[in-house]
Amino acid sequence: MLRILRLKEVPLAFPRFFAFRTRSPGRDQQTDATRLGAVASVVESQLNETEREMSGLKTRVDQAYLKATALLEASGDYADRSSEDEAEIRAFEASASAARQRLAQLEQQKTLLEQIRTMLQQATPAQPTEQ
Repeated sequence: MLRILRLKEVPLAFPRFFAFRTRSPGRDQQTDATRLGAVASVVESQLNETEREMSGLKTRVDQAYLKATALLEASGDYADRSSEDEAEIRAFEASASAARQRLAQLEQQKTLLEQIRTMLQQATPAQPTEQ
């Protein structure tokens, strides 16, 4: 059974029992590095995913521009174009505009993720070297 000691019953050496103890600095460094490393891993994964999406979208946009160029060359002068060709060109322009906006958004995300990665690298404590 737990016994509660009254102040007058506490021997003089007893206060040492209440001394505040901390972990070793090496263990704290290891814990911090593990915690920040987990976040850095997620950031790196999302950065790679963002770069893959940007690369794929850029490839599709480049291919679409090639097709649009071929369509413009095949359709003749502006005054001679059919309404179907004009509609297709307008649709392409709208799609290309949306793709450029998405690429700009992805570039902003990439920049942000790179900044977070840099901050995490600066905040992650160096691992103690074993001698």
